[in-house]
Amino acid sequence: MEISIRSKELKLTVVDMQVFDGTQSYSFAAQNLWHRMIPLYHSWVGLQTAMHKYDLVSEQVVFYFNCQKHGKHLDDLPNEWEKMGEVSCDETLLDNADIVILPPNNGFLWDLAWDMELRCHDSIMFKSFASLFVDKSSRVEPTEPMGCLISRKGRPNRRVQNWNETLTMMKEVFPRVQVLTLTQYHTTDETVRILQDCRVLFGVHGAGHSNALFTRPGVAVVEMIGNAKPAYFRNINMLLGQYYESIQGDSAHGMSGLYMVNLTEAKGALARANEHTRLWIQSHGHWR
Repeated sequence: MEISIRSKELKLTVVDMQVFDGTQSYSFAAQNLWHRMIPLYHSWVGLQTAMHKYDLVSEQVVFYFNCQKHGKHLDDLPNEWEKMGEVSCDETLLDNADIVILPPNNGFLWDLAWDMELRCHDSIMFKSFASLFVDKSSRVEPTEPMGCLISRKGRPNRRVQNWNETLTMMKEVFPRVQVLTLTQYHTTDETVRILQDCRVLFGVHGAGHSNALFTRPGVAVVEMIGNAKPAYFRNINMLLGQYYESIQGDSAHGMSGLYMVNLTEAKGALARANEHTRLWIQSHGHWR
């Protein structure tokens, strides 16, 4: 990360998003929410570092994207950026800026992606980032428990072969079951509304589990990881202080192949997750 101070006036701060061009961790308007979240979080951390550690608070903050290089327009940006602040494709901003921030383009969440040994805990910083998108402190009366199954329809890998049987099993655990098919075309507000009644988020490893960022603080997440050991979503939930459990789901597959869900294993994990949410509501007196 680099922070360049060009003037003492501190009227304009530009976060130069070009640092992500051509890197593994960033894809312009990617369908994959995990890949979209990386530059969001890294650029937010860079800005917070400048503001709090170095007391560099300017009147205006702009996130600059080289739209011409990518043949894109501002309308093509992932909708999450509307929660981050002002965005622009105007290259002259770099020349006129009082502060230019090059956020880190690696580390952070990528460093957690495969570290199953690292025991993450509640992170005030990561929770503050999540609060840009959803108010986790709001309170409403709880509804009937809902289990939410993440769909990977249209994806070549890690789709569920015994889909109907899995849905039937979930209906034995939850009074209500919802299939989640969230895409990059959903706004963050739409995503939050869709997820607000989900007590338990369940599915095969994939970017859909990144949506735990937009869920309630009492949510429980159950992820099927097969014979692989990805830590992406376990660590996100640990940072958010949310309940998480991983199960194999299908011991024959990991990051590729079609999943045949072990219904007995999954049902036990979902029952434990559902019980966690019941106790959370009992303790807090509300859901949201």
